[in-house]
Parts: sequence; structure tokens; C-alpha cells
Amino acid sequence: MNNILSLNNIAKAIGTIICALAVDFYLFPINSLGVYGGPNTKVVLAIVGTVLFLIGIFNEKKNTIPLQLIFATLIAFLFSTINYLSTEINATSDYGYSNYFVSFFTWTFSAYTVAELIRVVHREVNLRLITSYFLAVCLFQCVIALLIDNIPMVAYIVDNYLTTGNQFVKEGGRLYGIGASLDPAGVRFAITLTMAAFVMTQDELVYGSSSSMRWFICSFLIISIIGNMISRTTLIGVVIGLIVIIGSYFANYRNGKISLQPMINSFLAILAISILASILIYNVSAEARSLFRFGFEGFFSFFETGVWQTGSTDVLQTMWIWPTDLQGWIIGYGIFEDWYFGTDIGYCRFVLYSGLCGLTIFAIFFIYQLLSFCKAIPNYRLLFILLLIIVFVVWIKVSTDIYYVVALFYWLDEFQSKYKIAAV
Repeated sequence: MNNILSLNNIAKAIGTIICALAVDFYLFPINSLGVYGGPNTKVVLAIVGTVLFLIGIFNEKKNTIPLQLIFATLIAFLFSTINYLSTEINATSDYGYSNYFVSFFTWTFSAYTVAELIRVVHREVNLRLITSYFLAVCLFQCVIALLIDNIPMVAYIVDNYLTTGNQFVKEGGRLYGIGASLDPAGVRFAITLTMAAFVMTQDELVYGSSSSMRWFICSFLIISIIGNMISRTTLIGVVIGLIVIIGSYFANYRNGKISLQPMINSFLAILAISILASILIYNVSAEARSLFRFGFEGFFSFFETGVWQTGSTDVLQTMWIWPTDLQGWIIGYGIFEDWYFGTDIGYCRFVLYSGLCGLTIFAIFFIYQLLSFCKAIPNYRLLFILLLIIVFVVWIKVSTDIYYVVALFYWLDEFQSKYKIAAV
């Protein structure tokens, strides 16, 4: 009996590692053969997911297609069509977002692979599990980023065998992980922190368990610190996460509940330790001091000069570039790549590419899905609204697509048990 239990534990541990790798390759895709090329790991997961889904339809007759996913597919096709029309009208060959429906299906079925792996190992797919894996993967990326920055051998292996295109980041003195750098990494960190804050204040299996609670809190704080050193976009998630934690505590306190008190006590204690450790490291290491000053430049500026100011926000103020004619406002100029217009701002880039038509449809794409999830899973309504806020806030800084997290919600058990059409 003990041998069977031991084998089961080993199998569970191996399965958990495989799930973590799948989530990492999903959230931070790299070439499947590293610097030697090969299909993107996201594409590999999508191929596997498509095969699994079709097997489920034709053999087991168990798979269903959520009605919301069908409508989202139609919106994605409409968005792609508008972008294609923009390139045709403007006689350009920048088809990046014209092929958005391909990216849409890739994320959808790669998410299915991740969900099915989690279901095989844990026999369920819920928000707590997905968030736990997101935390583990983001924590790994933060740790590996420090190792890359401090151990030449690790940097050599990553740069020469796992990922390419790190030279620009290295020249800027920025931390980077394996497929994790700049704003794309920052957005993923921000989303993960928001999800973690929501789960640790809403899921009793987390805030009611000392080990789970401390895991969530420690991961939240470590990603908040190191994540900002990789990309300051992480700060969006830090702020939203803290608002969720503080707001949830006071809401519970006002209603006479004390269920979150142990979590708040642990959070404050670990936060105090984190601050003291950060101060110590800041004062003993010149290299760490440079990373802290970059990651928290705004805070240093505020405390030293009384003005919140960062180099990136100053540059951002010069990037509000808009179309110069009516056609540009309506359908854009069909150019997105190569920083042609000299702006990083998401709103500007989308409008310049496919006009207000494209921007509006892309916004509706996220609004429709996240509001649909609000209706389908009312207990998670706050999270879905916060993710929608993140979309529109991040677009002030950079053009990004967060469908990779939305896609996973379609395969949650809580969603699959509702709002779906008959099996195909």
C-alpha cells in the first residue's frame, strides 16, 4: 500500500512538473528547438490541443463548443477582415493583425492543451489551479532572470540554446528570462498578480490554508519586486492587487467577518520582511541598487524630488501620434510593424493601423468575452472586470493582446458546466 501511495505521489509530482512546463511554454513561448528554430511552443501546444479536441468530438462525443466562443470567433474574424481591408486600401503588406484569427485559434487550442493536462493531473481545472501555475511560472522567470544577470554560464546557455533576440534587452541593462522580457512579460506579471490577489482573498482553500496562503503571498511579493525590474508594466498588477487585498479585507471587516485576518497578518509580516531585505540588498550591492532604481524609478523620483517621474513616462508623452486625415481615422494606414510611426501607445498603434473601426472591434472583442464570463461565473465577476480594466490601461502604454488568459477561462470546469451548446 505504501509503495502504491509512493508511486502515486511520484506520478503526481511528475505530472505537476509537466503542467508547469506547459504553462511556461504557453505563457512565455519560445521556439521549440531554441535558437535552432522549430515551431513556437505555443503553436506546438495548439496542434496538440486541436488533435485532442477533435478526438474528443469524433470518438468520445464529450466535447462541446461554448456559444460565447463561437461569437468571439466571429468578432475575431471581423477584426481580421477590417485589418485586411486597411492593408488593401492602403496598399501595404503589413498583415500582422490581418491574420489575427490565426493567433486567436492558436491561443484557444493551446489553452485547451494546458487545461487538459491540468485536468489529467488534478482531475479538475479551476481558477485556483491556473493561478497557482501562473504564479509558479512567473516566479521561475523572475528567479532565472536574476541567475542570467549574475551567472555568465546561465546567460550563455539561455542566449545560445534557448532564446534569441536578447541583445537589445542586454544592451539596455534590463533583466530578462526565458522568453520573458519587456512589456509582454510585464503584462503577464500584472495579470498574474491580479489573479493571485483575487484568489487569495476569495478562495477559502487559499486564505484558509497557512501553506497555500504563504505561497501566494511570497510569490506575489517576489514577482512584484523582481517583475518590476524586468518590466515596470508589472506595477499595474501590483497596484490592482493591493487594492483588491485591502478592499476585500475592509469589505469583510465591515460585514463582521474575520476570515481574511490571518491572511492580512501574514501579508503584512512577509511584506515587512521583504522591505527590510530589499533595503539591505539595496545598500550592499551596487548592481542591485541599479535594478531597484530602474524598477521603482517613479518611487525614488517622488521621494527624492517630490515629483513622480520616470524616463518611460516622459518619452510616452511624446508618443501620442494620431492620423492626419479622415481615412486614417476611419480605416487607418495599414502599417503596424517596425515602429513606423514612432509610437508604442496601444491606442495610437491600433488606430494608425486600422482606424477607429479596428480599435472599436478589438475593444468589443474583450468587452464581450469578459462580460460574458461575468454572467457565466458570477463569483469571478470582479476578476473579469479587473482584467478588462487592465486591457484598457495597458493600451495607454503599449499595444498588447491578453486573449491568452481569456482563452483559458473557456476550459474552466465552472464555465464548461454552464453556457455551452450541444456536443458537436
